[in-house]
Amino acid sequence: MAGTVDQLREVALFSELDDETLDRIVLQGREVEWRAGQTVIKEEDRKGEVFHLILTGTADVSAHGTPVAKAGPGEYFGELSLLDGKPRSAQVAAETDLVTFSIASWHFERLMDELAGTENRLSTERMRYNERIQEYNTARRQFPGNVTA
Repeated sequence: MAGTVDQLREVALFSELDDETLDRIVLQGREVEWRAGQTVIKEEDRKGEVFHLILTGTADVSAHGTPVAKAGPGEYFGELSLLDGKPRSAQVAAETDLVTFSIASWHFERLMDELAGTENRLSTERMRYNERIQEYNTARRQFPGNVTA
């Protein structure tokens, strides 16, 4: 699934993550095959249950019955409903035979919690670093005043 890790790296949600974290994400998902014409997600579904990253094939995206886009390898959908909990804003159907890397909502939510923890740890470390730099700069400014001749 090295190709999947590379494609995940291109997704904004995952672009800043290291390989170890991306490998963990890959373990949470699975490849799903869709036949041409098959509906992948339905508009207005109450709450999205799956994030999809297209590995191969193309999909038609429509809103209110109007085609709005085509999506291909490296593009993804389903994340908005998972993140905001609102009904699906579009319908996606396989235009050609399609393979997606899919992560179920319960895995996706757990991953977002883990990633938030990683982000918080990074923020905490950055704050500590900035505090040390500020202390150092304050001490440097005070240094000449502390010297007596």
